[in-house]
Amino acid sequence: MDLILHSNHKENNNNMKNKYLGLITISALLLFSACKKESLDLKDPVSPTLSSVNTESGIFPFALGMWSKMLSGDYNIAANYHSTMGDETFIPWGNYGWRWGNQIANITLPDGTVVTNPIGPLQKDQLQSTNSREAGDVNAFLYEWKSMYYTIATSNVLLNYSKKPSFTFTGDATTKQKVLQAWAYFCRGYAYSRIGSMYIAGVINNVSGTSDFIQNNFVSSAAIVKEGNANLDSAIAILNTLSNNDTYASMLGGSGGISIVPAFCNTHGLVKPDNWVRICNTMKARNLLVNKKTKDMSAADWKAIQDIATTGLKAGDVTFTEGFTPDGNNDMAGGFWTPSIQLSDNNGNGGWLFVSERLVQEFKPNDSRLARNFISDYGIVLLNPKNRGIAFGTTYHTIDAEDGGDFTTKDNTTNVQAYFVPSYEENELMLAESKINQGNIDAGLVHVDAVRKAQHADLSAVSGTGLTLAQAKEELRTERRVALFLRGLAFYDARRWNVTAAKSAGGGRANANVLVPKGFGTYTSSAVRPCFMEYNFMDYWDVPLNELDFNKPSSGSVPVKQ
Repeated sequence: MDLILHSNHKENNNNMKNKYLGLITISALLLFSACKKESLDLKDPVSPTLSSVNTESGIFPFALGMWSKMLSGDYNIAANYHSTMGDETFIPWGNYGWRWGNQIANITLPDGTVVTNPIGPLQKDQLQSTNSREAGDVNAFLYEWKSMYYTIATSNVLLNYSKKPSFTFTGDATTKQKVLQAWAYFCRGYAYSRIGSMYIAGVINNVSGTSDFIQNNFVSSAAIVKEGNANLDSAIAILNTLSNNDTYASMLGGSGGISIVPAFCNTHGLVKPDNWVRICNTMKARNLLVNKKTKDMSAADWKAIQDIATTGLKAGDVTFTEGFTPDGNNDMAGGFWTPSIQLSDNNGNGGWLFVSERLVQEFKPNDSRLARNFISDYGIVLLNPKNRGIAFGTTYHTIDAEDGGDFTTKDNTTNVQAYFVPSYEENELMLAESKINQGNIDAGLVHVDAVRKAQHADLSAVSGTGLTLAQAKEELRTERRVALFLRGLAFYDARRWNVTAAKSAGGGRANANVLVPKGFGTYTSSAVRPCFMEYNFMDYWDVPLNELDFNKPSSGSVPVKQ
Protein backbone atom coordinates (compact mmCIF):
# COMPACT_ATOMS: atom_id res chain seq x y z
CA MET A 1 0.00 0.00 0.00
CA ASP A 2 1.27 3.45 -0.86
CA LEU A 3 1.07 6.23 1.69
CA ILE A 4 0.06 9.52 0.11
CA LEU A 5 1.06 12.80 1.65
CA HIS A 6 0.27 15.85 -0.46
CA SER A 7 2.91 18.55 -0.58
CA ASN A 8 0.22 21.24 -0.76
CA HIS A 9 -0.91 20.50 2.79
CA LYS A 10 0.99 23.30 4.46
CA GLU A 11 -0.15 23.04 8.02
CA ASN A 12 -0.35 26.43 9.63
CA ASN A 13 0.35 26.48 13.35
CA ASN A 14 1.18 30.14 13.71
CA ASN A 15 -0.38 32.36 16.34
CA MET A 16 -1.85 34.93 14.01
CA LYS A 17 -4.33 36.97 16.04
CA ASN A 18 -7.82 37.49 14.73
CA LYS A 19 -9.35 40.92 14.99
CA TYR A 20 -12.60 41.23 16.91
CA LEU A 21 -15.28 39.88 14.68
CA GLY A 22 -17.70 41.25 17.23
CA LEU A 23 -21.34 41.88 17.20
CA ILE A 24 -20.73 45.53 18.02
CA THR A 25 -18.85 46.39 14.83
CA ILE A 26 -19.75 43.57 12.49
CA SER A 27 -22.19 45.56 10.34
CA ALA A 28 -19.64 48.25 9.64
CA LEU A 29 -17.04 45.66 8.74
CA LEU A 30 -19.40 44.08 6.26
CA LEU A 31 -20.43 47.28 4.56
CA PHE A 32 -16.99 48.81 4.34
CA SER A 33 -14.97 45.72 3.40
CA ALA A 34 -13.30 45.88 0.00
CA CYS A 35 -13.56 42.47 -1.61
CA LYS A 36 -12.67 42.21 -5.30
CA LYS A 37 -15.21 39.64 -6.50
CA GLU A 38 -17.04 41.56 -9.20
CA SER A 39 -20.43 39.89 -9.35
CA LEU A 40 -20.79 39.42 -5.61
CA ASP A 41 -19.96 42.87 -4.29
CA LEU A 42 -21.11 46.45 -4.46
CA LYS A 43 -20.43 48.46 -7.59
CA ASP A 44 -17.66 50.44 -5.93
CA PRO A 45 -15.34 47.82 -4.39
CA VAL A 46 -12.75 50.38 -3.36
CA SER A 47 -14.85 52.50 -1.03
CA PRO A 48 -18.45 51.33 -0.77
CA THR A 49 -20.66 53.41 1.47
CA LEU A 50 -24.08 53.14 3.04
CA SER A 51 -25.40 55.35 0.27
CA SER A 52 -24.66 52.54 -2.18
CA VAL A 53 -27.24 50.35 -0.47
CA ASN A 54 -29.69 53.22 -0.40
CA THR A 55 -30.14 53.12 -4.18
CA GLU A 56 -31.69 50.56 -6.49
CA SER A 57 -28.39 50.18 -8.35
CA GLY A 58 -26.68 49.35 -5.06
CA ILE A 59 -29.17 47.26 -3.12
CA PHE A 60 -29.37 44.41 -5.65
CA PRO A 61 -25.59 43.91 -5.80
CA PHE A 62 -25.60 44.07 -1.99
CA ALA A 63 -28.18 41.25 -1.83
CA LEU A 64 -26.16 39.28 -4.35
CA GLY A 65 -23.00 39.89 -2.35
CA MET A 66 -24.59 38.30 0.71
CA TRP A 67 -23.77 34.94 -0.85
CA SER A 68 -20.07 35.63 -0.35
CA LYS A 69 -20.67 36.22 3.36
CA MET A 70 -22.98 33.25 3.87
CA LEU A 71 -20.83 30.81 1.88
CA SER A 72 -17.40 32.22 2.56
CA GLY A 73 -14.23 30.22 3.12
CA ASP A 74 -15.17 30.29 6.81
CA TYR A 75 -18.45 28.55 6.05
CA ASN A 76 -16.76 25.86 3.99
CA ILE A 77 -14.16 25.27 6.70
CA ALA A 78 -17.03 24.77 9.15
CA ALA A 79 -18.83 22.50 6.69
CA ASN A 80 -15.79 20.22 6.67
CA TYR A 81 -16.01 19.94 10.46
CA HIS A 82 -19.63 18.79 10.14
CA SER A 83 -18.70 16.22 7.50
CA THR A 84 -15.70 14.79 9.31
CA MET A 85 -17.29 14.69 12.76
CA GLY A 86 -20.16 12.77 11.17
CA ASP A 87 -17.52 10.35 9.83
CA GLU A 88 -18.63 10.49 6.21
CA THR A 89 -15.25 12.01 5.39
CA PHE A 90 -12.08 12.68 7.38
CA ILE A 91 -9.21 15.18 7.39
CA PRO A 92 -5.86 14.25 8.95
CA TRP A 93 -4.28 17.65 8.31
CA GLY A 94 -3.92 20.34 10.97
CA ASN A 95 -4.88 23.34 8.85
CA TYR A 96 -7.75 25.29 10.43
CA GLY A 97 -7.65 22.82 13.35
CA TRP A 98 -9.39 20.24 11.17
CA ARG A 99 -7.64 17.13 12.46
CA TRP A 100 -8.46 17.96 16.07
CA GLY A 101 -12.17 18.05 15.29
CA ASN A 102 -12.34 14.49 13.98
CA GLN A 103 -9.79 12.93 16.33
CA ILE A 104 -11.73 10.09 17.93
CA ALA A 105 -11.17 8.77 21.46
CA ASN A 106 -10.19 5.16 20.70
CA ILE A 107 -10.68 2.14 18.47
CA THR A 108 -11.05 -1.42 19.70
CA LEU A 109 -9.66 -3.91 17.18
CA PRO A 110 -11.26 -7.32 16.61
CA ASP A 111 -8.48 -8.95 18.65
CA GLY A 112 -9.39 -6.76 21.64
CA THR A 113 -6.51 -4.31 21.32
CA VAL A 114 -7.54 -0.75 22.20
CA VAL A 115 -5.82 1.88 20.07
CA THR A 116 -6.13 5.24 21.78
CA ASN A 117 -6.13 8.72 20.33
CA PRO A 118 -2.44 9.45 19.64
CA ILE A 119 -2.65 13.13 20.59
CA GLY A 120 -3.92 12.35 24.09
CA PRO A 121 -6.74 14.80 24.94
CA LEU A 122 -10.35 14.05 24.07
CA GLN A 123 -11.89 16.20 21.35
CA LYS A 124 -13.61 18.50 23.88
CA ASP A 125 -10.41 19.22 25.80
CA GLN A 126 -8.39 19.72 22.64
CA LEU A 127 -10.87 22.08 20.99
CA GLN A 128 -11.36 24.11 24.14
CA SER A 129 -7.57 24.45 24.49
CA THR A 130 -7.44 26.24 21.13
CA ASN A 131 -10.50 28.43 21.71
CA SER A 132 -8.62 31.71 21.87
CA ARG A 133 -7.56 34.59 19.68
CA GLU A 134 -3.96 33.56 20.27
CA ALA A 135 -4.65 30.17 18.65
CA GLY A 136 -5.30 31.97 15.37
CA ASP A 137 -6.72 29.87 12.56
CA VAL A 138 -6.73 26.56 14.45
CA ASN A 139 -9.68 27.71 16.61
CA ALA A 140 -12.42 25.36 15.38
CA PHE A 141 -15.18 27.25 17.18
CA LEU A 142 -14.63 30.45 15.21
CA TYR A 143 -15.56 29.61 11.62
CA GLU A 144 -19.27 28.84 11.68
CA TRP A 145 -19.88 31.56 14.27
CA LYS A 146 -18.19 34.16 12.12
CA SER A 147 -19.81 33.25 8.80
CA MET A 148 -23.31 33.00 10.25
CA TYR A 149 -23.15 36.26 12.21
CA TYR A 150 -21.80 37.95 9.08
CA THR A 151 -24.89 36.60 7.35
CA ILE A 152 -27.19 37.90 10.09
CA ALA A 153 -25.57 41.33 9.93
CA THR A 154 -25.94 41.62 6.17
CA SER A 155 -29.53 40.44 6.43
CA ASN A 156 -30.22 43.18 8.96
CA VAL A 157 -28.81 45.80 6.60
CA LEU A 158 -30.85 44.53 3.67
CA LEU A 159 -34.06 44.53 5.70
CA ASN A 160 -33.37 47.98 7.05
CA TYR A 161 -32.98 49.54 3.61
CA SER A 162 -35.56 47.52 1.69
CA LYS A 163 -38.22 48.45 4.25
CA LYS A 164 -37.58 52.19 4.12
CA PRO A 165 -40.72 54.05 2.95
CA SER A 166 -38.49 56.50 1.11
CA PHE A 167 -36.78 53.80 -0.93
CA THR A 168 -37.70 54.11 -4.61
CA PHE A 169 -37.83 51.09 -6.92
CA THR A 170 -38.51 51.32 -10.64
CA GLY A 171 -40.94 49.08 -12.45
CA ASP A 172 -42.53 46.34 -10.35
CA ALA A 173 -41.55 47.93 -7.06
CA THR A 174 -43.74 45.65 -4.93
CA THR A 175 -42.14 42.43 -6.18
CA LYS A 176 -38.63 43.84 -5.89
CA GLN A 177 -39.15 45.00 -2.33
CA LYS A 178 -40.81 41.77 -1.22
CA VAL A 179 -38.18 39.50 -2.77
CA LEU A 180 -35.38 41.42 -1.07
CA GLN A 181 -37.15 41.18 2.26
CA ALA A 182 -37.89 37.47 1.80
CA TRP A 183 -34.23 36.88 0.96
CA ALA A 184 -33.10 38.76 4.08
CA TYR A 185 -35.50 36.87 6.38
CA PHE A 186 -34.55 33.56 4.78
CA CYS A 187 -30.81 34.15 5.16
CA ARG A 188 -31.25 35.32 8.73
CA GLY A 189 -33.45 32.32 9.53
CA TYR A 190 -30.89 30.00 8.01
CA ALA A 191 -28.03 31.59 9.96
CA TYR A 192 -29.82 31.50 13.32
CA SER A 193 -30.76 27.87 12.63
CA ARG A 194 -27.11 27.01 12.05
CA ILE A 195 -25.91 28.86 15.15
CA GLY A 196 -28.56 27.26 17.34
CA SER A 197 -27.90 23.80 15.97
CA MET A 198 -24.15 23.98 16.64
CA TYR A 199 -23.42 26.27 19.61
CA ILE A 200 -24.42 26.01 23.26
CA ALA A 201 -25.51 29.67 23.19
CA GLY A 202 -25.78 32.69 20.95
CA VAL A 203 -27.17 36.20 20.76
CA ILE A 204 -30.23 37.50 18.95
CA ASN A 205 -29.84 40.92 17.40
CA ASN A 206 -31.81 42.06 14.40
CA VAL A 207 -30.75 45.70 14.09
CA SER A 208 -28.24 47.07 11.62
CA GLY A 209 -26.87 50.29 13.13
CA THR A 210 -23.28 49.95 14.31
CA SER A 211 -23.91 51.79 17.57
CA ASP A 212 -27.05 49.79 18.29
CA PHE A 213 -25.57 46.43 17.45
CA ILE A 214 -24.56 45.79 21.05
CA GLN A 215 -26.03 42.60 22.45
CA ASN A 216 -24.45 40.61 25.25
CA ASN A 217 -27.45 38.65 26.50
CA PHE A 218 -26.53 35.13 25.43
CA VAL A 219 -29.53 32.82 25.11
CA SER A 220 -29.82 29.06 24.76
CA SER A 221 -29.36 27.13 21.54
CA ALA A 222 -33.08 26.32 21.63
CA ALA A 223 -33.92 30.03 21.75
CA ILE A 224 -31.62 30.70 18.80
CA VAL A 225 -33.29 27.93 16.75
CA LYS A 226 -36.68 29.38 17.67
CA GLU A 227 -35.54 32.74 16.30
CA GLY A 228 -34.40 30.99 13.15
CA ASN A 229 -37.86 29.48 12.70
CA ALA A 230 -39.50 32.86 13.31
CA ASN A 231 -37.45 34.41 10.50
CA LEU A 232 -38.27 31.53 8.18
CA ASP A 233 -41.95 32.13 8.96
CA SER A 234 -41.52 35.81 8.07
CA ALA A 235 -39.99 34.78 4.74
CA ILE A 236 -42.88 32.37 4.13
CA ALA A 237 -45.47 35.07 4.82
CA ILE A 238 -43.92 37.28 2.14
CA LEU A 239 -43.35 34.50 -0.37
CA ASN A 240 -47.00 33.47 -0.13
CA THR A 241 -47.92 36.88 -1.59
CA LEU A 242 -45.57 36.58 -4.58
CA SER A 243 -46.08 35.13 -8.04
CA ASN A 244 -43.47 33.89 -10.47
CA ASN A 245 -43.75 36.96 -12.69
CA ASP A 246 -41.01 38.41 -14.89
CA THR A 247 -39.53 40.55 -12.12
CA TYR A 248 -39.35 37.65 -9.70
CA ALA A 249 -37.82 35.38 -12.36
CA SER A 250 -35.19 38.01 -13.15
CA MET A 251 -34.25 38.40 -9.49
CA LEU A 252 -34.00 34.66 -8.81
CA GLY A 253 -33.00 33.53 -12.27
CA GLY A 254 -29.96 35.64 -12.98
CA SER A 255 -31.16 38.05 -15.67
CA GLY A 256 -32.05 41.70 -16.09
CA GLY A 257 -29.29 43.12 -13.92
CA ILE A 258 -31.26 42.67 -10.69
CA SER A 259 -30.42 39.05 -9.92
CA ILE A 260 -29.69 38.19 -6.30
CA VAL A 261 -28.48 34.69 -7.22
CA PRO A 262 -25.00 34.08 -8.70
CA ALA A 263 -25.15 32.67 -12.21
CA PHE A 264 -22.85 29.79 -11.27
CA CYS A 265 -25.15 28.65 -8.46
CA ASN A 266 -28.54 26.94 -8.70
CA THR A 267 -27.91 25.54 -12.14
CA HIS A 268 -30.78 23.10 -11.64
CA GLY A 269 -33.44 25.73 -12.26
CA LEU A 270 -35.47 28.60 -10.85
CA VAL A 271 -36.59 28.50 -7.22
CA LYS A 272 -40.20 29.66 -7.58
CA PRO A 273 -42.07 31.28 -4.65
CA ASP A 274 -43.99 28.14 -3.62
CA ASN A 275 -40.81 26.07 -4.01
CA TRP A 276 -39.00 28.55 -1.74
CA VAL A 277 -41.75 28.24 0.86
CA ARG A 278 -41.20 24.49 0.88
CA ILE A 279 -37.45 25.00 1.41
CA CYS A 280 -38.30 27.05 4.52
CA ASN A 281 -40.66 24.37 5.80
CA THR A 282 -38.09 21.63 5.31
CA MET A 283 -35.57 23.77 7.19
CA LYS A 284 -38.01 24.07 10.09
CA ALA A 285 -38.54 20.31 10.14
CA ARG A 286 -34.76 19.85 10.18
CA ASN A 287 -34.44 22.23 13.11
CA LEU A 288 -36.78 20.05 15.16
CA LEU A 289 -35.24 16.75 14.08
CA VAL A 290 -31.54 17.44 14.58
CA ASN A 291 -31.66 19.22 17.92
CA LYS A 292 -33.01 16.41 20.04
CA LYS A 293 -31.56 12.97 20.71
CA THR A 294 -33.58 10.29 18.96
CA LYS A 295 -33.90 8.34 22.21
CA ASP A 296 -35.64 11.36 23.75
CA MET A 297 -38.09 11.93 20.89
CA SER A 298 -41.77 11.58 21.80
CA ALA A 299 -44.67 10.51 19.62
CA ALA A 300 -45.70 14.16 19.52
CA ASP A 301 -42.23 15.13 18.25
CA TRP A 302 -42.42 12.62 15.41
CA LYS A 303 -45.91 13.77 14.51
CA ALA A 304 -44.76 17.41 14.49
CA ILE A 305 -41.89 16.59 12.13
CA GLN A 306 -44.25 14.70 9.83
CA ASP A 307 -46.72 17.58 9.79
CA ILE A 308 -44.04 20.14 8.88
CA ALA A 309 -42.28 17.91 6.35
CA THR A 310 -45.61 17.24 4.63
CA THR A 311 -45.48 20.92 3.61
CA GLY A 312 -41.80 20.67 2.64
CA LEU A 313 -39.90 20.01 -0.55
CA LYS A 314 -41.47 17.62 -3.05
CA ALA A 315 -40.39 15.80 -6.19
CA GLY A 316 -39.41 18.23 -8.94
CA ASP A 317 -38.45 21.03 -6.54
CA VAL A 318 -35.02 22.63 -6.69
CA THR A 319 -33.04 24.22 -3.90
CA PHE A 320 -30.31 26.79 -3.38
CA THR A 321 -26.84 25.34 -3.95
CA GLU A 322 -23.25 26.58 -4.06
CA GLY A 323 -21.33 26.36 -7.30
CA PHE A 324 -18.09 27.79 -8.59
CA THR A 325 -16.49 29.30 -11.68
CA PRO A 326 -13.86 27.31 -13.58
CA ASP A 327 -11.07 29.78 -12.82
CA GLY A 328 -12.18 30.40 -9.23
CA ASN A 329 -11.67 34.15 -9.64
CA ASN A 330 -15.25 35.25 -9.15
CA ASP A 331 -17.03 32.93 -6.75
CA MET A 332 -17.35 32.21 -3.06
CA ALA A 333 -15.10 29.16 -3.16
CA GLY A 334 -12.00 30.75 -4.65
CA GLY A 335 -11.64 27.70 -6.87
CA PHE A 336 -10.77 25.53 -3.86
CA TRP A 337 -13.07 25.58 -0.87
CA THR A 338 -16.05 23.46 -1.90
CA PRO A 339 -16.05 19.72 -1.13
CA SER A 340 -16.48 19.18 -4.87
CA ILE A 341 -12.83 20.16 -5.20
CA GLN A 342 -11.37 19.27 -1.80
CA LEU A 343 -12.60 15.67 -1.94
CA SER A 344 -11.10 15.19 -5.40
CA ASP A 345 -7.41 15.02 -6.21
CA ASN A 346 -8.32 17.88 -8.59
CA ASN A 347 -5.10 17.68 -10.65
CA GLY A 348 -3.01 17.67 -7.49
CA ASN A 349 -4.81 20.58 -5.82
CA GLY A 350 -7.25 18.54 -3.71
CA GLY A 351 -6.72 15.64 -1.39
CA TRP A 352 -7.83 17.50 1.69
CA LEU A 353 -11.03 15.58 2.34
CA PHE A 354 -11.11 11.78 2.13
CA VAL A 355 -14.11 9.49 2.02
CA SER A 356 -14.52 7.39 5.16
CA GLU A 357 -14.57 3.60 5.09
CA ARG A 358 -17.57 3.92 7.45
CA LEU A 359 -19.53 5.74 4.75
CA VAL A 360 -18.71 3.23 2.05
CA GLN A 361 -19.84 0.30 4.21
CA GLU A 362 -23.36 1.81 4.33
CA PHE A 363 -23.93 1.10 0.63
CA LYS A 364 -25.63 -2.08 -0.47
CA PRO A 365 -23.30 -3.97 -2.82
CA ASN A 366 -25.63 -3.50 -5.80
CA ASP A 367 -26.30 0.21 -5.17
CA SER A 368 -25.44 2.04 -8.38
CA ARG A 369 -24.48 5.12 -6.37
CA LEU A 370 -21.49 3.20 -4.98
CA ALA A 371 -20.14 2.08 -8.36
CA ARG A 372 -20.84 5.51 -9.87
CA ASN A 373 -19.05 7.54 -7.22
CA PHE A 374 -16.36 5.55 -5.39
CA ILE A 375 -13.51 3.36 -6.54
CA SER A 376 -11.33 1.13 -4.38
CA ASP A 377 -8.63 0.25 -6.93
CA TYR A 378 -7.45 3.79 -7.54
CA GLY A 379 -3.86 2.74 -6.82
CA ILE A 380 -3.34 4.94 -3.74
CA VAL A 381 -4.28 4.43 -0.13
CA LEU A 382 -4.19 6.82 2.80
CA LEU A 383 -2.98 4.93 5.86
CA ASN A 384 -2.43 6.52 9.28
CA PRO A 385 -0.60 9.60 7.90
CA LYS A 386 2.10 10.96 10.19
CA ASN A 387 0.89 8.43 12.83
CA ARG A 388 -2.08 10.67 13.60
CA GLY A 389 -4.57 7.85 14.07
CA ILE A 390 -5.80 4.76 12.28
CA ALA A 391 -9.25 6.33 11.79
CA PHE A 392 -7.41 8.41 9.18
CA GLY A 393 -7.31 5.74 6.54
CA THR A 394 -9.19 4.75 3.40
CA THR A 395 -8.92 2.51 0.37
CA TYR A 396 -11.51 4.55 -1.56
CA HIS A 397 -11.38 7.57 -3.81
CA THR A 398 -14.13 9.54 -5.51
CA ILE A 399 -14.96 9.22 -9.18
CA ASP A 400 -15.10 12.75 -10.58
CA ALA A 401 -18.06 14.19 -12.48
CA GLU A 402 -16.01 14.26 -15.65
CA ASP A 403 -15.96 10.45 -15.39
CA GLY A 404 -19.60 10.08 -14.37
CA GLY A 405 -19.56 10.77 -10.63
CA ASP A 406 -21.92 13.03 -8.69
CA PHE A 407 -19.78 14.81 -6.11
CA THR A 408 -16.37 15.99 -7.31
CA THR A 409 -14.56 17.57 -10.24
CA LYS A 410 -11.01 16.79 -11.31
CA ASP A 411 -10.37 20.01 -13.24
CA ASN A 412 -13.25 22.40 -12.40
CA THR A 413 -14.81 21.91 -15.84
CA THR A 414 -17.99 20.48 -14.32
CA ASN A 415 -19.82 22.88 -12.02
CA VAL A 416 -20.76 20.40 -9.29
CA GLN A 417 -23.30 22.04 -6.99
CA ALA A 418 -22.82 21.73 -3.21
CA TYR A 419 -25.95 21.68 -1.02
CA PHE A 420 -26.14 24.11 1.88
CA VAL A 421 -29.91 24.29 2.46
CA PRO A 422 -32.38 21.39 2.57
CA SER A 423 -33.17 19.22 -0.43
CA TYR A 424 -36.06 17.06 -1.60
CA GLU A 425 -34.23 13.91 -0.49
CA GLU A 426 -33.76 15.27 3.02
CA ASN A 427 -37.45 16.07 3.29
CA GLU A 428 -38.44 12.60 2.07
CA LEU A 429 -36.19 10.95 4.62
CA MET A 430 -37.64 13.06 7.43
CA LEU A 431 -41.08 11.86 6.39
CA ALA A 432 -39.73 8.31 6.33
CA GLU A 433 -38.16 8.55 9.78
CA SER A 434 -41.17 10.19 11.40
CA LYS A 435 -43.59 7.63 9.99
CA ILE A 436 -41.39 4.64 10.83
CA ASN A 437 -41.02 5.85 14.41
CA GLN A 438 -44.78 6.16 14.68
CA GLY A 439 -45.12 2.53 13.65
CA ASN A 440 -46.17 3.23 10.04
CA ILE A 441 -43.32 1.16 8.65
CA ASP A 442 -44.35 0.61 5.04
CA ALA A 443 -45.64 4.16 4.67
CA GLY A 444 -42.24 5.38 5.82
CA LEU A 445 -40.28 3.03 3.58
CA VAL A 446 -42.15 4.37 0.55
CA HIS A 447 -40.18 7.59 1.04
CA VAL A 448 -36.90 5.67 1.26
CA ASP A 449 -37.75 4.03 -2.06
CA ALA A 450 -38.57 7.42 -3.56
CA VAL A 451 -35.16 8.81 -2.64
CA ARG A 452 -33.37 5.81 -4.11
CA LYS A 453 -35.35 6.18 -7.31
CA ALA A 454 -34.57 9.91 -7.50
CA GLN A 455 -30.84 9.23 -7.09
CA HIS A 456 -30.81 6.33 -9.57
CA ALA A 457 -29.68 3.79 -7.00
CA ASP A 458 -31.28 0.93 -9.00
CA LEU A 459 -32.29 -0.88 -5.81
CA SER A 460 -35.37 -3.01 -5.30
CA ALA A 461 -38.15 -1.46 -3.23
CA VAL A 462 -38.09 -2.15 0.50
CA SER A 463 -41.65 -1.04 1.21
CA GLY A 464 -44.07 -3.94 1.34
CA THR A 465 -41.32 -6.46 2.06
CA GLY A 466 -42.27 -7.14 5.68
CA LEU A 467 -39.39 -5.37 7.40
CA THR A 468 -39.54 -5.21 11.18
CA LEU A 469 -39.34 -1.90 13.02
CA ALA A 470 -35.64 -2.46 13.78
CA GLN A 471 -34.91 -3.35 10.16
CA ALA A 472 -36.80 -0.31 8.88
CA LYS A 473 -34.86 1.99 11.21
CA GLU A 474 -31.59 0.53 9.98
CA GLU A 475 -32.71 0.98 6.37
CA LEU A 476 -33.47 4.62 7.18
CA ARG A 477 -30.15 5.14 8.96
CA THR A 478 -28.02 3.84 6.12
CA GLU A 479 -30.07 5.71 3.53
CA ARG A 480 -29.59 9.04 5.30
CA ARG A 481 -25.86 8.39 5.36
CA VAL A 482 -25.75 7.53 1.66
CA ALA A 483 -28.35 9.84 0.13
CA LEU A 484 -27.45 12.93 2.15
CA PHE A 485 -23.68 12.69 1.71
CA LEU A 486 -22.07 16.15 1.82
CA ARG A 487 -25.37 17.88 2.61
CA GLY A 488 -24.36 19.14 6.04
CA LEU A 489 -26.23 16.54 8.08
CA ALA A 490 -23.68 13.85 8.98
CA PHE A 491 -22.69 15.32 12.35
CA TYR A 492 -26.24 16.27 13.31
CA ASP A 493 -27.31 12.67 12.65
CA ALA A 494 -24.38 11.11 14.51
CA ARG A 495 -25.10 13.38 17.47
CA ARG A 496 -28.83 12.69 17.67
CA TRP A 497 -28.32 8.95 17.15
CA ASN A 498 -25.88 9.08 20.11
CA VAL A 499 -23.01 7.73 18.01
CA THR A 500 -20.69 10.60 19.00
CA ALA A 501 -21.38 10.19 22.74
CA ALA A 502 -18.94 8.47 25.09
CA LYS A 503 -19.09 4.69 25.21
CA SER A 504 -20.14 4.92 28.86
CA ALA A 505 -23.20 6.90 27.71
CA GLY A 506 -24.16 4.32 25.11
CA GLY A 507 -22.22 5.97 22.30
CA GLY A 508 -19.80 4.69 19.70
CA ARG A 509 -20.16 2.46 16.67
CA ALA A 510 -19.75 -1.31 16.53
CA ASN A 511 -18.61 -3.19 13.42
CA ALA A 512 -17.14 -0.01 11.97
CA ASN A 513 -14.78 -0.63 9.07
CA VAL A 514 -11.28 0.63 9.83
CA LEU A 515 -8.16 0.30 7.69
CA VAL A 516 -5.92 -1.24 10.35
CA PRO A 517 -2.20 -0.98 9.52
CA LYS A 518 0.10 -3.92 10.09
CA GLY A 519 1.79 -3.85 13.47
CA PHE A 520 -1.36 -2.82 15.33
CA GLY A 521 -2.61 -5.47 17.71
CA THR A 522 -1.71 -8.96 16.50
CA TYR A 523 -2.04 -8.14 12.81
CA THR A 524 0.85 -8.64 10.40
CA SER A 525 -0.85 -7.16 7.35
CA SER A 526 -2.81 -4.02 6.64
CA ALA A 527 -6.52 -4.61 5.96
CA VAL A 528 -9.99 -3.22 6.55
CA ARG A 529 -11.37 -4.80 9.72
CA PRO A 530 -14.62 -4.40 11.75
CA CYS A 531 -13.83 -2.47 14.93
CA PHE A 532 -15.58 -0.59 17.72
CA MET A 533 -15.07 3.16 17.49
CA GLU A 534 -15.59 5.51 20.42
CA TYR A 535 -15.81 9.10 19.23
CA ASN A 536 -16.68 11.02 22.42
CA PHE A 537 -17.29 14.35 20.67
CA MET A 538 -18.90 17.53 21.96
CA ASP A 539 -22.63 17.81 21.24
CA TYR A 540 -22.65 21.62 20.99
CA TRP A 541 -19.65 23.92 20.72
CA ASP A 542 -18.60 26.74 23.02
CA VAL A 543 -18.99 30.37 22.00
CA PRO A 544 -15.59 31.40 20.56
CA LEU A 545 -13.43 33.58 22.76
CA ASN A 546 -12.88 35.80 19.73
CA GLU A 547 -16.40 36.97 20.62
CA LEU A 548 -16.34 36.74 24.39
CA ASP A 549 -13.07 38.64 24.83
CA PHE A 550 -14.87 41.73 23.56
CA ASN A 551 -18.49 40.95 24.34
CA LYS A 552 -18.79 39.78 27.94
CA PRO A 553 -22.04 37.91 28.67
CA SER A 554 -24.60 39.79 30.73
CA SER A 555 -25.60 38.60 34.16
CA GLY A 556 -28.74 37.02 32.73
CA SER A 557 -26.93 35.03 30.06
CA VAL A 558 -26.98 31.24 29.81
CA PRO A 559 -23.66 29.32 29.99
CA VAL A 560 -21.44 29.92 26.98
CA LYS A 561 -19.11 26.96 27.56
CA GLN A 562 -19.67 23.23 27.99
